[in-house]
Amino acid sequence: MGSPEAVTFVAGASRSIDLNGTLPANVLRGGTFSVDPSGTSLPAGVSLAINGMLTLASTVPAGVTNGVFFSYTTA
Repeated sequence: MGSPEAVTFVAGASRSIDLNGTLPANVLRGGTFSVDPSGTSLPAGVSLAINGMLTLASTVPAGVTNGVFFSYTTA
């Protein structure tokens, strides 16, 4: 497991980040992403698709959410 990196969004602007780019080079692509229930839930207006696209709606207010853990399962 690598060190966690902060994901930063700007309030009032929609943005998506492809979490596939965060996977180590030796990890097989094509798996399924999810939010690990042992951590904090994503805030309202932030969603994670199973293909790894993390999306923030433009209506999400400014704030900080710590402790969100993502999970990746290979097919």
